[in-house]
Amino acid sequence: METLSHPNLVRLYESGIVDGVPMFVSEFVPGGDLSQFIGEEGQSMLSPEEIVLLIAESLVGLEYFHQRGYVHRDLKPNSILLVEKHGQRIPKIANFDFARGFKKDTDTFFTITCTGEFASTWMYMPPEQIIDFKGAKPPLDVYAMGATAYVLLSGWWPLPDFPSFSALQQGRVGILKRSIPQIVLHDRRVPLEERRPDLPRALCRVVDKALAMDARDRYQSAEEFRQALLKVL
Repeated sequence: METLSHPNLVRLYESGIVDGVPMFVSEFVPGGDLSQFIGEEGQSMLSPEEIVLLIAESLVGLEYFHQRGYVHRDLKPNSILLVEKHGQRIPKIANFDFARGFKKDTDTFFTITCTGEFASTWMYMPPEQIIDFKGAKPPLDVYAMGATAYVLLSGWWPLPDFPSFSALQQGRVGILKRSIPQIVLHDRRVPLEERRPDLPRALCRVVDKALAMDARDRYQSAEEFRQALLKVL
């Protein structure tokens, strides 16, 4: 991470051990994260245009990360921090706990999972995150960014039979009917238009494509997803 420098990634300046305690020094990003724009009742506190622009700019940083051979594997609203500059919000991807290399020249770094393991925040997981977490590729992050956009626009996750973002924040979860892996692997993703019929259909289709259950049906890169989002503005 110390070798990576991009306006849309949180910088790691230094790491080491001080008095036997591991430490790292990273960029200070004081503007909160994207989850603050989901209201107490699940309503979006930004316009669709503002959300699209924040996601699109975040995807610039994600494309840079992918181009250097890494996948994030834990993208969500809380993983995208904000800084104010010249009156503009600039998103910065953070929380690289589950990141790893996916190319031969980078797979010796960030490799913390073994075959058969999976982790991360399951509401933002595509099926392959359970089936082959260790072999994650960029379309996995595209899905998570699509889920992030979905939540910001609707206040709900793409998965059915699960409480809204605000209900979970307030502890009103209830009991899930099936296990988390079963839900992630098999449940239909609810089209965004069903959650927000007032949104432009073109925007809904772009987000829904990013959330395709089969990775081959998604945008294959962060840049491809970004371009599709900008076209619907």
